[in-house]
Amino acid sequence: MRRIKWPFLVLLALSFSVASGVAHAATVHVRFAVGATEISPLNDEVPFYTNHKGHAANIPAEMAGLSFTHRHDGIKCNATVSADGDTTVYVIVESEDSKHNPNAIVQTLINGGWVRLDAPDGFGVVKGRPLAAFRRSISAQQIITLDQPGPSGFFIAAKALVIDSATTGGGSKENTPPSKASVQDKFHPDPPLSEKALPGPTTKVTQMQTAIDILVVNHLPGDVLVGKTIHTVLTVLRGDTPAEVNFRFISNVGPEMRSARDDAVRYVHVRYPNWTASGAELTFAERDGNYEGGSIGAALSTLLLSSIQGFMIDHNVAVTGDVSADGTLLKIGGVYAKVHGAEAANCTLVVIPTDNFGELLNTEAFIGKGEVPEVQVIGAETIDDVIAAVRIDRDKKLNEAIELYDQVQQNISSSKSYLHSPECAEKLTQILSLCPRHFSAKLLLMAATGKRPKTLSAGASRYYISVAVDQMMPVLLERAKENSKTLPSSVVHQGLDDLEKLRVICDPNLLPLIDAWERFIRTLSSIESGLASPQNLEAQRQAVIDAAAKVDMNADLMQKMLKEGI
Repeated sequence: MRRIKWPFLVLLALSFSVASGVAHAATVHVRFAVGATEISPLNDEVPFYTNHKGHAANIPAEMAGLSFTHRHDGIKCNATVSADGDTTVYVIVESEDSKHNPNAIVQTLINGGWVRLDAPDGFGVVKGRPLAAFRRSISAQQIITLDQPGPSGFFIAAKALVIDSATTGGGSKENTPPSKASVQDKFHPDPPLSEKALPGPTTKVTQMQTAIDILVVNHLPGDVLVGKTIHTVLTVLRGDTPAEVNFRFISNVGPEMRSARDDAVRYVHVRYPNWTASGAELTFAERDGNYEGGSIGAALSTLLLSSIQGFMIDHNVAVTGDVSADGTLLKIGGVYAKVHGAEAANCTLVVIPTDNFGELLNTEAFIGKGEVPEVQVIGAETIDDVIAAVRIDRDKKLNEAIELYDQVQQNISSSKSYLHSPECAEKLTQILSLCPRHFSAKLLLMAATGKRPKTLSAGASRYYISVAVDQMMPVLLERAKENSKTLPSSVVHQGLDDLEKLRVICDPNLLPLIDAWERFIRTLSSIESGLASPQNLEAQRQAVIDAAAKVDMNADLMQKMLKEGI
């Protein structure tokens, strides 16, 4: 489930007075492996590259007023960051090395899920090298580790910041007491596997190498998800003695992906404890980068069983889904973005968890525009269901359903009116009798028979409102800093248009929030044009907060949104 956060940052940045009662930001704790500066306010006169007597200039608007700490003695060191609640942390690093080449830490931060800010012109060190600013959300269950970003160190900034006293003054990282946070957010490859054997039978490996396409999402600024496929290969390492069924990641992966791998292995171990191999290695076609997320679990289980059982995997199929230790597929997020990614990669079939049908159904593309995925989407409840869909030698009924859906798609492409013909409805019904979890046929039948939902669910409405508003944030924040008097940009126009389109299809409970956001944005534009006063904006800002609070205080509505998992 993707957690949706209301975009209050823009409200606070654009407000002229902050009303009492607004929740304070969670405290961010920073530990440096080697000493740290004291906490200071962040502004355009902050000393940065001390050895060159420079200071930061033109700080991005959304970072104004934050507190910061910095290790600035020219000593390379790493730092860990944690929080006592959900908040946002910022990092500033040099964007070039001493020879004016791109600094490797910039790409490392991007790969690690940090969002680079659109900095104003001249953002950098006076008489020195340019800077780059990044933002990332952090929760109380996370530790973020920043590894040696450069000899001049780096800024760490947040609304409320403290330095862990256990590591200031040159304390070593190894002697630091553990943080309260429970998850180590650090990407690295796995260590080599042990070659021990488990009690139980040994199975001979049938295929030494097998591959499958997995579906992933990239998180872009504005809470926008972009899906794509990555070719993933499992290579079995030869061996003559029994060893436990296991494999290691070669690429840098995070704790969620390792956890999904461990459950996939637990599931396979029940049926096949050992194999005649010294282990296996998993590689991604895109070698560089950090990989994270539990939705790889279904693909990993399928690859292991393909190696052992010998079935061939259709390379035109892509898979997503987390897995439990008993082989049950678990609900995941970003499904519609992943389906679009599969379409872009010319996949013919996508397998997703059965419980994710609601996310396919509750999309602005389906309800608002009537778009049905071009790729065939099939639901799966277990790993056995995944294997049945991805293997080349599929069951006869499933093959018949896939071929019949292809015919329906071709007929609709030839004539749009075919969708509403009795023949189309009959064929779609036949497909669902052959494959009851054929989600594309189910969606298409709803569209063909006029049973498509008229409105989005509450959770989907909330998500799409956040997307529309978040896309306008950078423009609004920049204007607030410059106090410019310009007409709304194309980005703001588009955001307002998106809100208007949502008005027609959103859950009625969310209409007051759309109204409040539109009034706020239009009032801001009026202020820029000299047609309204700052007092008008403050009233509209408070109206947005009140409208969002009413949604959050509706217990029944919140319970429905939690069940949706969007």
